[in-house]
Amino acid sequence: MKNILSILRHTILAGKRRYVVIGLVLLLVLGVVLKPFGLFGGSSATQYKTESVLKSDLTNQISVSGQVESNNLATMAFLATGRVASINFQEGDTVKKGQVIASLDTTQAQDSVAKAEANVKSAQSYLDKVIDDIHLFQYGNGGFSNVGTANETETQKMTRQQAEAARDAAARDLDSARQQLQMMTIIAPFDGTISDISGIAPGQNYAPTTGGTISEVGSGGYKFVANVDETDFRNISLGMSADVLLDAYPNDKFPAEVSKIAVSASKLSTGGSIVPVKLSIEPNEKLLNGLTGEADFNLVGAKSVLNISRIGLRKENGQEYVYVLEKGKAVRKNVQSGQSMGGRVEIVQGLSENEQVILNDTVQ
Repeated sequence: MKNILSILRHTILAGKRRYVVIGLVLLLVLGVVLKPFGLFGGSSATQYKTESVLKSDLTNQISVSGQVESNNLATMAFLATGRVASINFQEGDTVKKGQVIASLDTTQAQDSVAKAEANVKSAQSYLDKVIDDIHLFQYGNGGFSNVGTANETETQKMTRQQAEAARDAAARDLDSARQQLQMMTIIAPFDGTISDISGIAPGQNYAPTTGGTISEVGSGGYKFVANVDETDFRNISLGMSADVLLDAYPNDKFPAEVSKIAVSASKLSTGGSIVPVKLSIEPNEKLLNGLTGEADFNLVGAKSVLNISRIGLRKENGQEYVYVLEKGKAVRKNVQSGQSMGGRVEIVQGLSENEQVILNDTVQ
């Protein structure tokens, strides 16, 4: 009998403990559900991330890669096929305008010019004789004034025209021979310095398709050529200032100004386009042709305007609005936006300076 009573007592106590555990679990669940409503000691205030409405300039910075180029830069090549006979200068040498920098073997080309010059002289001499004959034949009727007039006989006219055509053809042949000779030489277009010789060597058989070139850099300062993405191109204008930062001098800034904007864009293999923009750079002894870096354009949009972060502006059914925090509560305000730049947007109407705009994605 005592054993039975002991078992019953333990069973009742165990049951009470189970009810206590179940009760505690229920209290925890209710605490989580009802806490937002201020029960069980919770707070009813929702935590919002806010920022103040500012009154300032809308600015943005665009960084564009590019390289330094001389204002007087010529990259030259032979335009004819032949054996390279001479290279008269080396990289770093100074040259004067008109000097022959390099030449192919021009023996045959020079012979062709000489023969063409002789043919022109011969054709001109024959034409002079034809005209003299007409003059002598027509001497009593006015001499040379009759050449090319109705006073010429048909035979005289035909003979003269044939002689003129032969002279003109010889002159064209001479021009062609001289052009061929010029294509076999590389001549300095201005006073400057030989900056690069690539793919050209004495004794080499050269063809225009081989791609060998000689570059000359002249005086006159440098420019920075920046390749601006098509999405940023509309923000660039002539006279805009920028800072050029070169990889060779990471701690230096070179003041520059937009001097020329290309009239057409260049396609990229990725499918986009770039627009070459040239910036004049203030003279500096550190500048060298070919140095790479980037140009930082400091863009200024609207000045001294109310503005907020773009993520704070919302839109519904065509109406722009924001939520502002007033006495701990989110209050919706309709607004009108203006210009946007650099992640911020101008607020034309609907807000005052220093109001707290809510940035949270969800507002309760």
